[in-house]
Amino acid sequence: MKVSILKKDQILNESMVDENTLIDKGKFSTIVLISKVIVAMVYAFGLGYSLFFLGENYIKVGIKFLSLLIISYIFIDFPYSFLKALFLPKVFNKDTINLQVNPYTLAIDISSRINISIVRIIMSIIIPFILLAIIPTIASYILEFNMYLYLLASSSAIIATKDIIYLILIIKKYSKGSKIKLSTNQIIFYL
Repeated sequence: MKVSILKKDQILNESMVDENTLIDKGKFSTIVLISKVIVAMVYAFGLGYSLFFLGENYIKVGIKFLSLLIISYIFIDFPYSFLKALFLPKVFNKDTINLQVNPYTLAIDISSRINISIVRIIMSIIIPFILLAIIPTIASYILEFNMYLYLLASSSAIIATKDIIYLILIIKKYSKGSKIKLSTNQIIFYL
């Protein structure tokens, strides 16, 4: 696996692939942003509900949580992307899987030089989402309210929102091919 920083010309490149066999990530950026805001609001509502039981100390805890959320959102993306990449084939071969840091959005995209089966892609999206967003959310409510567990869950859920949207698009276009090649700005289907 290789980690690199995207250059401006890599972000804007065009592909010569048929329009029906690819998903252009740029076309869905508005939907991804709106979905991230909705997920953040859902977690903020849950936080507000949980802070209500803390009494008069809820404003300090809320400000502390929001400060830590911004920091954790930036720093949790790499471990989250690394965990996603672990479920892809030949992940430790540096020429096969590439984690690309976008300095403009502070997001990490995974690209591949090989075609990957759709089942592996689906596993690489769902398993980190369950491990880092769903389980900590449930655990933070079962074990009373743990702010740090809830912080992990909320930042992971916000990061995973784009992957869930891409997962829905991949399942929708499943008939276009059984293998996928990941690119910085596209998901390309192959037979």
